[in-house]
Amino acid sequence: SDPKEVSDALGTWEEYFAAGENLQAALGDDVKLTDNIGSIYTQVNAQSDKIYFNKDETFIGEDSSSSMKKAWDLAVKASQMGLLANANGSTSEWNAAMNNGKIASFVGAVWNKEVLMQAAPDTAGKWRVARAPGGDGNNGGSFLSIMRTSKHPKEAFEVIKWLQNPENQVKSFTDVNLFPSAVKALDAKELLKKEDFFGGQATGEIFTESARNVKPAYFGSKYANLNGIVSRQLQSVALQGKNPDVAWKAALARVKKELLR
Repeated sequence: SDPKEVSDALGTWEEYFAAGENLQAALGDDVKLTDNIGSIYTQVNAQSDKIYFNKDETFIGEDSSSSMKKAWDLAVKASQMGLLANANGSTSEWNAAMNNGKIASFVGAVWNKEVLMQAAPDTAGKWRVARAPGGDGNNGGSFLSIMRTSKHPKEAFEVIKWLQNPENQVKSFTDVNLFPSAVKALDAKELLKKEDFFGGQATGEIFTESARNVKPAYFGSKYANLNGIVSRQLQSVALQGKNPDVAWKAALARVKKELLR
């Protein structure tokens, strides 16, 4: 289908899920709309400017301004609707499901392009990229740091500045599909190159437009800790049939315990 038509038709998560029901009704239960419950949870949060913390590190997960409960409810809904292949990323099961056509779509970061191309070579030419349901988002990326014990911190910082200049960020996108964080790099012609794996689509056009519309968000120093806690409870819902309300309360309790450390 035309990527723009897909974006227009599936602008919300609810529309995406409804399309998944139609897809699975037509193709059978062997084809699932998307990969796993944790992926949906993470992506919904990625579209928000308020997730776990305010800038003063105050936990806001129970506040109505936070996307945490919305992301939880949408992830649980997808599981209850039977739309998930329950194939977690970075696993052989995910790779096989993608390569065998068992998963029809997924929402992910730009670096997932390279992962998909390596995991599912037999599907080359069949994929396209559209704007994500629910809006544009930021699902993290790569980071460089200098150890406090470094004997040459100033020189190390100059190396980092060189590695991360717009020209080198464009090269990283060309070589391994790492999308630039430098705004100046978004105008590079290399981002508009058509790609055979995606049926001749210039996927950089989609990602560039999304990047220009992402809401700045404060993740907080314990984002990864909390995301892991919640994701494990969601897995228990999807894979073990745990009651979602019980799992939600357990996740909050474990989160609050983590924040006391």
